[in-house]
Order: sequence, then C-alpha cells, then structure tokens
Amino acid sequence: MPHLDENGTPDQNYSNNCINLWSMNTESLENADFSKACLSVRDLKQSLASIHSDKKIFAMTQCYSGGFHQLSVERDDDGYYFANPNVCGFSATTEDETASGCTPNVDGPHYQGYERYLAEALTGIDVVTGKKIGEPAKTLSEAHYHAAAIDQTNDVPLSTSDYFLRKWASTLENDFFVPRTDELSGMAASLGFELAANDGISKGTILKAANKFRPWFEFQYKRMDDLKSFIKKHSPQLAEQLELPASELEEAAVDLKNEKNDCEQELELTSNSDQYNETDKLIQDQWYEHQMELLKHGVPQNAEGRYQLMLTLAWEAHRSKFKEYKELKKQGSELAAQLLKNLQFEFYEKYLIQASCQKDSTQPLVASHSMRKMEKDKIAFVKSQAPLPFAAKVAEFEALNQQAEQIAEQTVEFEREYANLRRILIIKRTIAAAFVLILMDDQKALSDFQGLLDCEANAL
Repeated sequence: MPHLDENGTPDQNYSNNCINLWSMNTESLENADFSKACLSVRDLKQSLASIHSDKKIFAMTQCYSGGFHQLSVERDDDGYYFANPNVCGFSATTEDETASGCTPNVDGPHYQGYERYLAEALTGIDVVTGKKIGEPAKTLSEAHYHAAAIDQTNDVPLSTSDYFLRKWASTLENDFFVPRTDELSGMAASLGFELAANDGISKGTILKAANKFRPWFEFQYKRMDDLKSFIKKHSPQLAEQLELPASELEEAAVDLKNEKNDCEQELELTSNSDQYNETDKLIQDQWYEHQMELLKHGVPQNAEGRYQLMLTLAWEAHRSKFKEYKELKKQGSELAAQLLKNLQFEFYEKYLIQASCQKDSTQPLVASHSMRKMEKDKIAFVKSQAPLPFAAKVAEFEALNQQAEQIAEQTVEFEREYANLRRILIIKRTIAAAFVLILMDDQKALSDFQGLLDCEANAL
C-alpha cells in the first residue's frame, strides 16, 4: 500500500503525470536533472508489476494525483475502458488539478485538506495535537470517504472506481459511441446518460435497475446529500448551484474557474509592475545585507533565524535564474517552462528540504508559519532602516503587497467553490455512467467496476 505525500507535476495531456522525488543527497543535487527526479505513472506501473501481491492499493495526496488511477484504468483499441481489479487507490484530486497540503503550516488551523484528514482517519489521531479523536478506519476506503466528506479546500478527492466511471461517462456522452452489447443503441445509451446526469430519471427508477449495485448507488446518493448539506453550511452562496442538473452545474463550475483565472491574472499584473519589481529588488538587497551582517556573528541559534537565513540564501542564489525565466516567458520561449521546473526542483530540494532535515527539523517550519509572514517581517525591517525617500517607496510596495494578498485570498475562495461544485458534478456523472452500464448489460465493464470496489474495500 504505497502512501505518497509529495509534489506532483502534470503531463501535457494528463496521461503520464509524475511525482517529484525529494532526494536528501547533497552531492547528487549539484548536477541533478529534473526529468530524472520524477516518477511517472508508467514508471510506477512498471515497478508495481514486480511486486507479488494480491492487491496493490495506493493513497496519493500530491497535485495531479488523480492521473495515477491510470495504474489500473486503461482504454483498449476500440475505445472501451477496462481496469485491473488488483490495483486501486485514492487520490486527493483529479488528474488535471492541483491539491492542497503542500505547505509548511502543519501546526494549526491553516493545515487543512485531504492529506491531513486522510491521515487522521487512518490513525484516529489529530495530526496537529497528537490527541486521540476516534477509532482508526478499518479500510482505506472508509478513511478516504471520511476525508472527502469534510475537506473544504481545493481538493477533489477521487477513488479508482470514480475515475473508471468518469472515463465511461466521457465515452457515453460521445455522439459516435457504439455499445459492445445489443441491449441499447449508441444513441439510446448517450440519451440515457444525459437524462440520468441531468436529473431526468428519478432516483427510484435508477435504484430499481441497480440490482447487486444498489448498495453502491444508495451510498452515492447519501454521500451527495451529506456533501451538499456540508457545503451549504460552509458556503451558503453555493446553495442554488448545488441543485442544478449536471450540464448547468458544469457551466457554473467553469464560470468559477474563469473568475479564479481572472484573479490570478490580476495578481500577476499587481506583482509584476516595474514599480513593484524595482522596490522588491531594493528590499531584497537590503535584507540580504542584513542577513550577511548577522552571519558574521555566527549562524543563528534559534530555529526561525536559521530558516530565514536559509531562505534568504536560496532566493539570492536563484534570483538571477528567475530573472532569466521571466525574460524567456516574456519572449514566449518553450525553454521557460523547463527552467521553471529546474528552479522549483533546485530551490525546494537543495535548500528547504535540507534545512528541514537538520536538528530541530520541524521548528523552522512551525516558527515561521509561512513565507508570507517572513515577507512581512522583511518589509517591516527594511522600512524601519530605510532613509525617508526610500521608506515611502517601501510603504507603496507594502500597499501593493496587501492588495496582492487580498486578490490571492479571493482566488483561493473561487478555487474552493469550484472544487465543491466539481465534487457534486462527479458524483452525478458517475451515478449516471453506472446506471447506463447496467442498462447496456456491459458485463466486462460491470465486472471491472465490481473488482475495483472489492479492491478498495480491502481491510487494512
């Protein structure tokens, strides 16, 4: 049962997403190739094939982790999806979205999301306080659905059986779909899916047709009702959208995604103006000089001081490369994306992770709370030391930072609302896909689906 908490990177079409591997070997990092520090779906599938085990069950919480359901689910040459019933798992999100949890804030209310709630359900222990909060889950499936029910971040938790039905949903709504059974025509199957997803077929009718899958359908309906109630409590502004049929719900989700993207563009404009960059450089220079002055008296003894020093050195070492990245991006060069990947790899691997592996390893992260707090400390220090004309510039920079922070918070809210609508949409579409597979009497697909449910229900 591999359980992975890492950073994830998407493949171009989400068909071979990868896990960024974090190595602690300083020497190997000096000339590390980012592409070789990535474990892809295909690489992991090959590795799992060498493990002799009846069931291989995974839990992944990294960004784009939903792509790893392809360890089990594939499409044949005729366009029909099939699954390996001996490989299954659970992910924090879909193959095309980022996840929460990649944060040093593991000391309090800011540490939320599937990653935390899954661990707490598996152990029965609050990961922040260390106190017992309940009995450990008996299966990974139980832990997954518990985490998914209370997660209010941008995560969209997914099981392999969900992923399998999502792929069938996309197949069934294709106008050119041809069933491999004689029970329904392609047009009838597509129409049945559209009606079921858009509340055109009653719950009673679907449950009557469910046969041996009735417990699964009942669980999905209850899960959807519970999730709606939970979302309405925390995001009452979404109450009306939650009751929309799937097609309109998808449009509402897309609108929220577009609003989030607009916020991100506004944030980029705010933080990339000439005035912002010019003052930022002056602040970074003064802060770097301050840190170097402190270093003359020895390495800081307190954890936060060591962490801030490590971050300062990291930023200084990468500023020139980041400038090169921004120039390449402005030119529209394809090299920009690869340079950014290398920057991320070098920064996190060589500095932050090594810093966290030293004595008092958790303390720098706990004491610092976030990079945002350090940025505020930095501005406050430079502002207090600066001559009057420069102090005014720093004050303007501080105002821009506050504006950027407000935009960032709005972005997070749109992201969270989008994730909530998408969770409901996925349940609606998976129910519709399972219903039509039963109507078509597609025994191969239904057998694979049952195999995945059995795999996911394995006891820990």
